[in-house]
Amino acid sequence: MSTLAGLALCFLLQASGAEAQPDLQALFEEKCAAAAFAAVDELFRARPYEVIYLVDGYLESWLEQDELPVAERSVDPDRLLRLARIAAERADRVFSSDAFGRTVKAWSGWSAEERAAFRKGRDAHQRGREAQQEKRYEDAQEAYAAALEAAEPLGDLKGIAQAEQALGDLAVGAGHLEEAVQRHGRARDLFAALRHHGMLRSCRALGRVHEQLGDLAAARSNLERMLEAAREAGHDTDTRAVRATLARLCRELGDEEAAERYEGEEAKAEDGK
Repeated sequence: MSTLAGLALCFLLQASGAEAQPDLQALFEEKCAAAAFAAVDELFRARPYEVIYLVDGYLESWLEQDELPVAERSVDPDRLLRLARIAAERADRVFSSDAFGRTVKAWSGWSAEERAAFRKGRDAHQRGREAQQEKRYEDAQEAYAAALEAAEPLGDLKGIAQAEQALGDLAVGAGHLEEAVQRHGRARDLFAALRHHGMLRSCRALGRVHEQLGDLAAARSNLERMLEAAREAGHDTDTRAVRATLARLCRELGDEEAAERYEGEEAKAEDGK
């Protein structure tokens, strides 16, 4: 397992609170070696929110190895790219998407200048995070906008989603609710296409913003979408507050049956603490 791929998987597990399953790459490669692609599909269906980290790990490692002199390479970069392509093809098939294939196609086609632009955009995003943590919101806005500007022409879907989400958070903080809806909506859809757990954050933000705007149906829809994704990702135990909010929204919308169902789910979650 490459170092970067392993780190990516660890980051996912830390973020989701899921029980560590560090054998995903080994299982995937074992099934690929046996040309057992139907088994790969089943593996991806069972662990949908880890697949993007698998693909990202291969791409990050491929880029790192491809730029080294041949004598310094520890892994054949062509093998890494081939595995990334297989994983993307199977993921697109399983999830009825084209986002994984688009990601691999974009990365593998970058020129030296575009690779430099990718790294520049990633650095800009990190500057934005640091500025936001220090409450330098104008600097954060500028940095995230630079990250988005870098990611767009590269076809870096995850980079676009991350920048849009960060800008959406800033828009919420500034009270620019219509902008927040636009940015978090785009982030949600891109993250969803990639089966990336970042969609949970944008769904939650959209639930709050739509409620503030008085669109309770849209708020409910986003929070229900969040619950569904959380179940697929295997950490729906962290969504008790969301179920409580949904119960209240459903009651306000006149759907008493749904309100009682969400209250029952919340009560079961409390009992299972």
